[in-house]
Amino acid sequence: MNNLPLGPALLPWAWLLLALNSFSQSPWEGVFMPGVQHGSERRLYADEANGTVYATGLIRFDNTTSQHSAVLAWRNNQWDTVLYDVGFIRHAVVFHDTLFIAGGSITTINGAPMDNMAYLHNGEWHSLRVNPSDPPVERFRIIDDTLYVCVLGGFGPIYRLVGGTWEPFGTAEQGVWGLDIINYQGEFYAALNGAGFVLAKLVNGSWVNLSDSLMANISMAGTLVEYQGDLYVGGQLSMNEGMPGQGIFRYDGEAFHALGSGLQTYLTNNNGWCGVQDMVVQNGLLFLSTPCNYAGGVPVNGMAIWDGTEWCSMPGDPQETGSISSIAFLSDTLYIKCGATIDGEPVGGMARFVGPVLTEECALVTEVPEHITGTELTISTTTDHMVLITGLRTTNTPTRSMTLKAGWWRRGWCVPLLGRRG
Repeated sequence: MNNLPLGPALLPWAWLLLALNSFSQSPWEGVFMPGVQHGSERRLYADEANGTVYATGLIRFDNTTSQHSAVLAWRNNQWDTVLYDVGFIRHAVVFHDTLFIAGGSITTINGAPMDNMAYLHNGEWHSLRVNPSDPPVERFRIIDDTLYVCVLGGFGPIYRLVGGTWEPFGTAEQGVWGLDIINYQGEFYAALNGAGFVLAKLVNGSWVNLSDSLMANISMAGTLVEYQGDLYVGGQLSMNEGMPGQGIFRYDGEAFHALGSGLQTYLTNNNGWCGVQDMVVQNGLLFLSTPCNYAGGVPVNGMAIWDGTEWCSMPGDPQETGSISSIAFLSDTLYIKCGATIDGEPVGGMARFVGPVLTEECALVTEVPEHITGTELTISTTTDHMVLITGLRTTNTPTRSMTLKAGWWRRGWCVPLLGRRG
């Protein structure tokens, strides 16, 4: 028997193996932050002008030392350590080509006291404390070429930089936390915590709760963005506590609106506290990180996308070994602060999205008829042309809810394909 050459015979199988391998590759690529163990890096900040992503927070560089705070810079596909062992740093920002850092008890930099704020000028660090009480600084925001900070307590929740000094921006009860600030339709709004605040508006120099319906007991807004002409509010928000949306809602300048069933730990759950950890608008889409398991009924793994009408999940499992505390875009590339691995592969606490397809599963949010808006019923459609009905209750088990997935077949509903009880 003559031996046949193996190459042509195996070629189809080789192509099949290559195809299977390409499908198995993770859409996330590790960026590998320096250090062997990472704590709560509070936020990423993208300095687009200088091609840099800054990461701040607690980090351990070996297995013997305790955790220290660091400012790390990712540029030209490599890491630089800007600062190390300077107290707990929560956020960084570049304003007028100057790097500012802030947090809680930034004790010293190179032996000089820094309190809770510092900036780098001509290669030297300088202190720029917010006020004598030195409350921890939560985050920066640049609005209309002015730098603002949100502080956790003290004499005011929001400050702005004027002529090289920090001035209170709006008054509130002492001890109220400032978590975010935004200029929406020419007026200032802030995510505040304490004294019943959730979303506040600046009125005649004072922060005033935007609506009596937003009085909070446990719910808390944490991040604000403007998207498609509306103000989006994300955080730990519970509809069972009276919030207009679960984990997230939008405000059009007059009324509040839910985004379908919102963000849930399990379907029909409107009392969970997973919510939004971070969100950013890019290329006409709203990206958000969340430890929730569902966004508008769509299963998600740490990341969700909203396009104004439908929720989508992102491929892969970026929340495999840790929640996604912060997200940022640099040159249209999405970076996330995550756990040690994604899809079984090491990523070193930070990753970027490199997949060919941005979304995995989507569901269109359909408005619930007015006469049943007081119930927990939510209706949405999925990418496989099915209808997802969440919050159904039966007469024999009125305290339990059911999720029904069904299709329209020959002018009638088919037998339910999926039913879950909670």
